[in-house]
Amino acid sequence: MVVLISVLSSLGGGDGDEDSGSSTTAGVTLPQGPEELGNDVVVWANETDWTLEFAAPGDPVARLPHDPNFAATWPVVLNNRRTVLYLRTPIAEPRSTTATSLRVVGTDGRGDRQLFGKSEVCPNPGRPSVNPGGDRIALVCFDDNGDRLPGLRILRLDGSLARPVLHEDAIAGNPTWSPDGDLLVYWVQTGDNSSLWAIEAGDDATSLQFRLPSGSEAKDSLPSISPDGRWIVFVRSTPADKGDLYLISTRNEQGVDEWGTPERMQASASRVTDTEPTWSLDSQWIVYSAGGVLKKVAPEARAPTQPLFGDSPSDRRMPAWARR
Repeated sequence: MVVLISVLSSLGGGDGDEDSGSSTTAGVTLPQGPEELGNDVVVWANETDWTLEFAAPGDPVARLPHDPNFAATWPVVLNNRRTVLYLRTPIAEPRSTTATSLRVVGTDGRGDRQLFGKSEVCPNPGRPSVNPGGDRIALVCFDDNGDRLPGLRILRLDGSLARPVLHEDAIAGNPTWSPDGDLLVYWVQTGDNSSLWAIEAGDDATSLQFRLPSGSEAKDSLPSISPDGRWIVFVRSTPADKGDLYLISTRNEQGVDEWGTPERMQASASRVTDTEPTWSLDSQWIVYSAGGVLKKVAPEARAPTQPLFGDSPSDRRMPAWARR
């Protein structure tokens, strides 16, 4: 993979940058870099200055330029591997839920722009999740006071609502799409705890929703479905543990669709919080942030792992590898 570090460092981050290329999806033009990111390239948010960075293990780190007055968080690498979608907030409040916007940028740093303007149905977007077709975004939204709006929303790329609000009677979050785009998995708040739910995601779906196996009164969140659809990894927090990775199998030993029981992964040897899991494109690895260090673990291993990058600093958050 060729990383254009000299080009990236010389580019500005505001609207109006000259595009190196673009593509049109669902009537919306998206900037795209001249080359696809390699299949081993991971994108993340640098917690020190909230800039997006990316690299493959063993390669130098490249940075996507951005406006220093804003924080770039929750990147999503689109299927073309040439465009990155991300959430932007004022740098003074990188975890704020007001004055947020979704933006897209080519992987060479050009064409950085807001995906859509102020949306009546989603005044302030949260973490985005893009469907396999690349024309729908599932997310939670916040009002202008920063309060979370109930339910989940599926938006078109122009910011309009694609279907009625999902699970509209509950506080929900962090949706993730199945590989066929027919199912969304997300968490729902239940009192002091939260559990994982699934719902049919098609525009014409009947909105059948059901709770995934739990077996625990805990806070389950941040689910991510593997690209092959075989696994769901998520974070479980309890009074004793701030955060551990758990796996749910979606198929039994005969390969038949069947929800399994959550199993705890011994991901980190030390008692740090394991969080923000995502998958490699081939579903062979889970990448997650442990105390700001990016690590990877195979779903079958259930064992402690080494950092994804040999000398990884502790300021890397919100990794993105495959589309989620």
